[in-house]
Amino acid sequence: MTRKVYLDTGVIMLNFVKQPSQKIQKLYDQFQNGTSQAYILEPALEEMAYQLCVAYGKAKVDTFVHSFLQNNYIHVIRPTLNLITESGILKCKYRTFLSYYDALIITYCLREKIELHTTEKRMRTKFRPEIVNKLKIISYSFD
Repeated sequence: MTRKVYLDTGVIMLNFVKQPSQKIQKLYDQFQNGTSQAYILEPALEEMAYQLCVAYGKAKVDTFVHSFLQNNYIHVIRPTLNLITESGILKCKYRTFLSYYDALIITYCLREKIELHTTEKRMRTKFRPEIVNKLKIISYSFD
């Protein structure tokens, strides 16, 4: 069975550094060889473009986004109305510490039962146990 993972923007950006860590290289190799499938929600593309623009300049954004989507077997998911409303309810329930985008990601990962790969350092402490205990969270850092 193919492993399914959700990539937050930080994990995507770790792929664009000059020398990605061995952990990141191994993850992206799994996408290349088909042992893992990567998923991102469509709104992540905007955040990805913004982060790439800040890091490398606006002239490189189109090229980086295009090559990333073509070469890494990334599945871009358009949020459905049901996903949007479910994530809005989750945001409402945890409004003091959950962003709209985090609510969308968490709802998607819980619904699809896929791993969440993130650079969020405080993911386990930031969210309540009833959320994080249902998620498989893999953390990465900008070393």
